[in-house]
Amino acid sequence: GYWGRGLATEAARESVRFGFDDLGIETIVGVVHPENIASQRVLEKAGLSFVEKATYFGMDVYRYLTTRPAGDEA
Repeated sequence: GYWGRGLATEAARESVRFGFDDLGIETIVGVVHPENIASQRVLEKAGLSFVEKATYFGMDVYRYLTTRPAGDEA
């Protein structure tokens, strides 16, 4: 199987890098279900930080966020 091999973390890190470097995005948001601890860890390893509990489409979620590092304009 593929679980536990770091593939999700690697993909998330590359997605963040692509968003900042190639697309010029200033802020990246991640949304996960509160019970999904593995996905929360992936977001944290990709550089996102927990911001708040929120509700999206009637579902309780945790919202994570990261912003482009200062002085790192596209």
